[in-house]
Amino acid sequence: MATSVDESWDAVVVGGGPAGAATAALLAARRWSVLVIDKARFPRDKACAEFASPGVEIVLRRLGAWEAVQALQPRRLRGMQLIGPSGERFAGTYPRGRAIALPRPQLDQAVLDVARKRGATVWENTRVHDLLREGQRVSGVVAAAGRGAVRHVGARLVVGADGLHSTVARRTDAIRPGWWPHRTGLVTHCEGIDGLDTLASYGEMHVRPGAYVGLAPLPGGCVNVAMVLPTRAVRQRGQDVEGLFWHELAQFPALAGRLARVRRTKSLLGTGPLRRHVPVTAGPGYLLVGDAAGFLDPFTGEGIYRALRGAELAAAAADAALRTPAEADAALAEYCRARQSAFRPKEALCLLVQAFIAYPPLLEYALRRLRRRPRLAQRLFGALGDTHSPWATLAALLRP
Repeated sequence: MATSVDESWDAVVVGGGPAGAATAALLAARRWSVLVIDKARFPRDKACAEFASPGVEIVLRRLGAWEAVQALQPRRLRGMQLIGPSGERFAGTYPRGRAIALPRPQLDQAVLDVARKRGATVWENTRVHDLLREGQRVSGVVAAAGRGAVRHVGARLVVGADGLHSTVARRTDAIRPGWWPHRTGLVTHCEGIDGLDTLASYGEMHVRPGAYVGLAPLPGGCVNVAMVLPTRAVRQRGQDVEGLFWHELAQFPALAGRLARVRRTKSLLGTGPLRRHVPVTAGPGYLLVGDAAGFLDPFTGEGIYRALRGAELAAAAADAALRTPAEADAALAEYCRARQSAFRPKEALCLLVQAFIAYPPLLEYALRRLRRRPRLAQRLFGALGDTHSPWATLAALLRP
């Protein structure tokens, strides 16, 4: 028996981050009635490296959000310096475009504002607790604002864009734990790191056995410091995560001598586990996008690109499903295939990079090889920047 609903929409998007907001904007532009629900009140902070690959600008332009983001004056970075535990380093430059470094509250607000301008309705400070169903088909959500009344909201399609710990993914039994690697991220903003002049055009990624830390210069002079550690190390430290962060930061050889004047300028945020496998990203009445559709270790920095490019794929599938209800299941199945085609090559490249991170001597060998082979380096950073083919890069990397 179908549950009575308080109101109905063509699409309910759970999550107002880049993936959800972009999906909502694209659907609203196609004249569908769209409701975005997010548990936070925007602008809101998030544990994120705040480093977006050059491919993000390309998608933001297609979305019509680039001018709003550009007005926020993000830092534009030519590439990333990779530093191994012995000090071996390589400055990789993106062959096309530049990366974007911008605080997530500003970026997320800009994309959400585009959705609003296109006609999407946004409910902030509202949590989705469960899904409505008609038989095996998802038909809406159960939501409540703070301690307010519970509302049953009907939807012809529910889009789960609610992040790493997605309610929609859990309620549809879509999540599978990633088998490797098991890591947790700690993120903050800092001032006073010596040698910041080296960060004028490049970010930095420092690697040592079992951990890495990225530095991304942000507008205003502060630096995003994003550290990734084995989850077991964070659990063993218990409540003293702050102490763990500073202790581990000083263990990076090429960074330790630059911390004498460092100070934290915002709260330390954490997130994890930093790998989540979602083998099926759509089903009857729903689809998943962004981190809700699967999450990779953030070393290669493609999270925001996957969110926005995934939103384009999701909106195309949702539009087809809404226009032709009799073929909705086929449209959603095609979305799963389209995601695999779009993202699986980069995932394979990311797993290869993870193998290098797991064994630092191998990473340092790779850094030396990249210096000797500039064309290979250009291919690699083109793929990591989401502007070049990962398959061609993989073939080149594995060639003796």
